Amino acid sequence: HANFKLSRSGEVITLTAGRMLVDRIEFAEQVPDVSQGRFPELTSPLRPLKPTPGKPNRPCDQPTEQDD
Repeated sequence: HANFKLSRSGEVITLTAGRMLVDRIEFAEQVPDVSQGRFPELTSPLRPLKPTPGKPNRPCDQPTEQDD
């Protein structure tokens, strides 16, 4: 968990290590019960994902343990 909230209408997140840019993520308006993440690799483009708290990211078209 983070100590901040993201805007439901979208915004830009910038991750840095000191003065070095690590990542920059721009996202649009959010949809309920859909998360976004990089899958399958950390360098992949953002894509919609099923929320899987505490578990690895999965694309929306792959079942989760909750679906079984």
